[in-house]
Amino acid sequence: MARQLEGKVALVTGAASGIGHAVAQRFLAEGAQVVCFDRGEARLEGHGGWAFIAGDVRCADDNQRAVELALSRFGRLDILVANAGIYDNRRALREFTPAELAAGFDELFGVNVKGYLLGALAAAPALAR
Repeated sequence: MARQLEGKVALVTGAASGIGHAVAQRFLAEGAQVVCFDRGEARLEGHGGWAFIAGDVRCADDNQRAVELALSRFGRLDILVANAGIYDNRRALREFTPAELAAGFDELFGVNVKGYLLGALAAAPALAR
């Protein structure tokens, strides 16, 4: 059976755990080469064709370094999976102080929205090739 992503190169953010880790594993199984980008350490034992870079999706330079790793290691970038995301753990609004709410909002919006946009901005030139 043909693997659907044979010859493709993907960059997956939030790849150290959860959905991002599962996506990276599946992409590898489907023949892609994968750059795993996360604050933590990615562990994809038993798979070749992957590279890991530590960084913060809220940082433009870290996103650019991840794209550059894909280009230098694998020669191209075909897919961006901007998966990194956080949530509030279902904490009730009344449990927050104003300072905690402000900090939590900034972190959540920074990772979930700004991180996605910075990743797309960094990857766009490589994806347009």
